[in-house]
Amino acid sequence: MFVVVPSPFISYIMQCYDEYLRKCLEKAAEVMGISTWGIPPDGAGSYNDEHVDTDFFCYCGDYNGLVVTKAKLAFGDTLISVKLSGIYWWYETNGHAAEMTAGYYNPVNRDGYAPIASLLKKHEAALNLTCVDMSTVEEQKDFPEAKVDDPEGLVCQVV
Repeated sequence: MFVVVPSPFISYIMQCYDEYLRKCLEKAAEVMGISTWGIPPDGAGSYNDEHVDTDFFCYCGDYNGLVVTKAKLAFGDTLISVKLSGIYWWYETNGHAAEMTAGYYNPVNRDGYAPIASLLKKHEAALNLTCVDMSTVEEQKDFPEAKVDDPEGLVCQVV
């Protein structure tokens, strides 16, 4: 059996101070019956704090595995499957602007998906990448202006 962790729990660490996302998180936590999950993490600092000056985001801080750990507690022995959006547009550029904008630090000189895969493996969670069924040739045929889109390249990197 696979369980997909609701998206507010996956993204709350980075965006929990946005008024609307915070309300969404609180509502999802109430629906799950665990209202404490609707509260931002301790030690995350404030908007202008440097990450190294916080307990939560510093090197080896609490961010490292918190969401998956909480999901494992909630779902027990059920296999956790984390859905990762395949941001493949502009993949064939050095800066990987679409991925960077989405929060994936995956420039041409760094494997941004390896830490994600490592974390999921550590917690015996599965990775569900959304673009595995796409073809680079078909994508570029349907959208000729998108010569740098490469869903297959992204899938090969993640695998």
